[in-house]
Amino acid sequence: MTGLTPEQAAIAAVARMAAERGHPVRALADDGEEQTALLVHADGRSEPEPAAAAQPLDNAAAGTTPPDAVSPVVVESAPAPDGAQGERVGPMSSRVASTSTQQEDTAPAAVVSRPNAQDLLGSRQSRAVPQRAREGWRGWLVHEVGLPLAPSKAEAARFELTTRVQTQLPGPRTIMVVNPKGGVGKTTGVLLVSGALGLARGGGVLAWDNNETRGTLGLRSRDAGHGGTVRTLLAAAPELTSTAGRLGDLDAHVHHQRGVRFDVLRSDEDPTGAGVVDADDFAALHNLITRFYRLVVVDTGNNIRSANWQAAAAEADQLVITTTVREDSGASAAWMVDALAAGPYAHLLERAVTVLSDPSPRTPEDERKRLADHFAAATGGDPARVVRVPFDRALSGGGVIDHDSLSSATRTAWLRVAAAVVDQLVTPAPAATGPA
Repeated sequence: MTGLTPEQAAIAAVARMAAERGHPVRALADDGEEQTALLVHADGRSEPEPAAAAQPLDNAAAGTTPPDAVSPVVVESAPAPDGAQGERVGPMSSRVASTSTQQEDTAPAAVVSRPNAQDLLGSRQSRAVPQRAREGWRGWLVHEVGLPLAPSKAEAARFELTTRVQTQLPGPRTIMVVNPKGGVGKTTGVLLVSGALGLARGGGVLAWDNNETRGTLGLRSRDAGHGGTVRTLLAAAPELTSTAGRLGDLDAHVHHQRGVRFDVLRSDEDPTGAGVVDADDFAALHNLITRFYRLVVVDTGNNIRSANWQAAAAEADQLVITTTVREDSGASAAWMVDALAAGPYAHLLERAVTVLSDPSPRTPEDERKRLADHFAAATGGDPARVVRVPFDRALSGGGVIDHDSLSSATRTAWLRVAAAVVDQLVTPAPAATGPA
């Protein structure tokens, strides 16, 4: 309402209140020198308010219902003109209420409280556990027979873990899987945590073999039918990092894992190749990869002093320490933790997740507890970030990992690892000290 005087704009604002309430509204106009009690109608008419005690309003003559006093600020209660309890309010300053069109338009909102669309969206509940089972025989009976069966405790727990894994991240994040000893589940862990992340989040996950020369991630993952490796991707990096680079262009270099929604970037598989992946190579690849993937899970070699291992640590947002429940593999991981604690990447230990894998169906409980206690204390003191993974015969052959053949206990354990990782990725990170 442009072109109105402050007084007219204030009256118009109160008139809108009267229209919303369906009866005249009392207001106290203050022009800075004196105050005037007014009775404002929905059509914009205003008149001096009759004295409440001496001149009660003739409702029949006025053709209105008894007015209420309304103002942005209620200062006291007083009887309404017909004797009913109303609100005595004021003063409503025309100088304040209508100094601009914006103030005039928003003035009624201070009085009439209405929920808006954002209030509706904000009131939504977070994802709750379904009321009916969806898995196993319970889910079959619900779907086929219509029985109202609730989820089992195991299904409800998996749902809660999946919801945690699906938490929105503030940007691309890099997860580094480490232990300087071979045969302790690093490559297996990379593929299984990538699968848990990919299934729960719907993709956007890359498992990257960052060995200096040749690692085994390619051997244990599905082949997409082409020879793409870190070497082919490095050669294509200048073009792909340009504005013309597209996600689909990476398909010639990465190997998609059907059914588990993540991709694999293999290490150099040329037996005649003489080069190694160095720090510059890692930086170029990481810069490219994080343009297209939300989560990058890095498999590492056994030399923590190598340039590409150190380059990965410099970019890592999260460590996953893998070890089997054995003296030698646990000691190797503990030595690495000591080395990290004394160097520039000690901050990564404060949020690290440790995976203890059972090497056989009969793993000594006392040894498992000893390792769990040590790594919990050495990585921030939280035992929830030490996750046990049971022995699974489907993983013991050393061939391509078939995620469908894994036991339910194994899949749930790696989902728990993924949830612990994401929990840390959405927690503010400790400050890094940078390379020495």
